[in-house]
Amino acid sequence: MTDESAYDRHVAYVRTDHPDAEVPTRREFERMRTDRRENDPRQGFSPLLRYRYLNKGFR
Repeated sequence: MTDESAYDRHVAYVRTDHPDAEVPTRREFERMRTDRRENDPRQGFSPLLRYRYLNKGFR
């Protein structure tokens, strides 16, 4: 599986399992994925670490 096909798989899933739901644009989909990844502590980069890193407090 590649990231390129993730959007296509998501569109197929939404159209099949939730036919009344609005299908997100590719940009919206990528934003949702990025937000989910950044907010999931299992991904190894928690919001607190992100804040510290972006504010040069990461040591």
